[in-house]
Amino acid sequence: MTLDEELKVILEFANDKPNSLVRPDKTLLSYTKNEKKKYSYASTEHESELRKKLIKGRIKLFKKPKTFPDLAVYEFLKENRNYSDEIIQNVIQYHYDAMGAENILGHFLEEFINENKDDDSWIWCSGSVVDKIDFIQKVENENKETSWRALQVKASSNTENSSSSEVRENTEILFWCRRNATKKDSQNWDKLKKFINNENLSEENFLEFLRNKAKI
Repeated sequence: MTLDEELKVILEFANDKPNSLVRPDKTLLSYTKNEKKKYSYASTEHESELRKKLIKGRIKLFKKPKTFPDLAVYEFLKENRNYSDEIIQNVIQYHYDAMGAENILGHFLEEFINENKDDDSWIWCSGSVVDKIDFIQKVENENKETSWRALQVKASSNTENSSSSEVRENTEILFWCRRNATKKDSQNWDKLKKFINNENLSEENFLEFLRNKAKI
């Protein structure tokens, strides 16, 4: 399925469900305050902008965080762990690298799923073009009646804030979290396979995918 075909399905989904599945007072499709000043919702101009977001959202590169370190944290570690100045500088560097990797991990997880979904009926809503939804699927029964499945993906249980967990109450959004942060080796790819059936969707393959991305 081409990107334009995928966008067409996303727009059809939005037509069936004009309001966000998360917050009824919010539009389903991405529509910023600045965009509201330029064109109307679901207009040709809006659709063009959504296409750009869809494309841009599929390519992300590793970047270090823009925030500055709180030196008080490292001053405490220096005394508490008897670290030298050299070790502290390394800790700061490693911490920043880890934060940058963690920030992009969610994107890579979605990209990995998209490359291994083996089913064109699942559409990757990259670029946050759909509010709080990462993948959608159009389902038609024998009578040609259409229903929809929406999937929200998280890399780790500790990356989910309270607002995003609350939005799934009384909604049609499916949810999958790759790992439980409070348990060692707690990846749960089998649950994802209940939604998207592909044997390539595994922790081993995902880590190999990350190793290849890290070389770019």
